[in-house]
Amino acid sequence: MICPFCLEKVKFKKEVNDNGTFQYVCPKADCSQPIPRLYVDDYKKYPPVVVSVIGHRAHGKTVALSTLYYTLARMDLGQFWPEFYMFPINDPSLEVVFENAKSLDAGKLPPPNPKIFPEPTLLQVNSLPITNSGKATLLFYDTAGEAFMRTQDIGRYAGFVRRAGTALFLVSLPQLKKTVDSSSNPGVELERLLYSYIQGMADMNADTRKQHLIIVFTCGDAMLNDLDGYPQVKQYMMKDDWSRLQDINSYVAQMYVISDLLNRYTHDTLGARQFLTLAKDRFASVHFSIISALGAAPDEEGNLSVKIKPRRILDPLLWTLERTQSVRQRRLYERQAAALNPGYRPVPATKSKGWFATLWKSIFK
Repeated sequence: MICPFCLEKVKFKKEVNDNGTFQYVCPKADCSQPIPRLYVDDYKKYPPVVVSVIGHRAHGKTVALSTLYYTLARMDLGQFWPEFYMFPINDPSLEVVFENAKSLDAGKLPPPNPKIFPEPTLLQVNSLPITNSGKATLLFYDTAGEAFMRTQDIGRYAGFVRRAGTALFLVSLPQLKKTVDSSSNPGVELERLLYSYIQGMADMNADTRKQHLIIVFTCGDAMLNDLDGYPQVKQYMMKDDWSRLQDINSYVAQMYVISDLLNRYTHDTLGARQFLTLAKDRFASVHFSIISALGAAPDEEGNLSVKIKPRRILDPLLWTLERTQSVRQRRLYERQAAALNPGYRPVPATKSKGWFATLWKSIFK
């Protein structure tokens, strides 16, 4: 089993307590963390899925995760997904979810995280769509953006990334424009993070070509003026109809369409062509998403003037789960996306090598 704290594959030890009960403990000397009983007992029933969030400082990672917890806990998703529920499986996870929700309800943003290897937030989810069984234990890690700026810091503070099948790369273009010269290509700054990330993964004997990359544009509400040439994306952001989650296949197909349009936006409008070439060459696949965690920008002190109204906040999580599905299922989504938008052009995946990959592709093309 994968230890959720050190992320090594281990066989957990049983330690007997004074009252005759026992607890599971990681056997690694540099970890030795007590492991929640439900994580171990339900490991096969609720297999772990690492939700890996990377990005620069102040680009919205903590706010996005906090709002996602808020959505899972408060938005009554059971009306769209029958039998759905979310369950924090240890006390720290329970505190993170509900304290963050309490802060957001009070109009306050959660504080930024320090640059340390984070304790995971562990959430069991039931009846979650686009998973094989509808059940999973989601492992969320949130660490400071500074941890991703230097190769050596990634292994020290963000080692969780090597266990993730999908990396969510959060980018706030409004924030990026504040930190780079107006004449500079924003793709240069985006490349800088990918350079460190790819090197850091290699240093941990992990290959990004086996990992999917989802580029998530945060602060989507502040990007609307920049999206005048992409009316479908603007409408997608402004009219977040939660009821469409009932037809999850159609919803995911629409995510494919939006991903294609954001790919064109990144290439044509941002001019981040070298960044795209790097990403598509170094990852198994590259897709795009756009979210607004709050619905409106907070003031300089981090206070919210209106109640939060998250838009498309579930999309990055749905992409993470979608990337665990079979090639055949992904082809079905692509066909639906093409039916929704005749101009849809799928983003090509990195070319696989080997006879098995070639045979697999020939069967499901």
